[in-house]
Amino acid sequence: MKNEQWVSLFQSFPELTHPQLVVQLQTGVEICIDSIVLLTPYMIVIRGRLGGTTDEGRGYFIPYEQLAALRWEKALKLADLQRLLNIEVTATASSLDDEADARENAARNPEPLAPSDTAGEAGDSATITAAPNPNDTKSILEKIRAMRASGGPPNPKGGNK
Repeated sequence: MKNEQWVSLFQSFPELTHPQLVVQLQTGVEICIDSIVLLTPYMIVIRGRLGGTTDEGRGYFIPYEQLAALRWEKALKLADLQRLLNIEVTATASSLDDEADARENAARNPEPLAPSDTAGEAGDSATITAAPNPNDTKSILEKIRAMRASGGPPNPKGGNK
């Protein structure tokens, strides 16, 4: 991309969205943007931190020639991306976002298993029940109480507790 194109791209993002942007340099280094301080014809000056670190508030003077990519750090719906870039939101984008939301909700809240007509012999009133959730608080507390009642978990070094 040319320098003017980078400037135009950075200017298209509202200031509130800057902390959600990450620039990747030609070397592969990523810089998480806190704020864009200055856009010159030849470089961008940002305040941020190197990806994978917690050293915040560093200043970076980056020539546009060193930029390889700009990434949005948060999950972003297609319709929101089109709005952000001032592109007319298409019906396809909205329907794709709705389908993605439906898949996400289904994964978070699976439907309970229903009894099956073929589960047992004729006349049986067998039902199918889901296995208990190992992350269920009640289940975890019951396991802890059972371990305490039996003397606790085995000591890996041998001996008692």
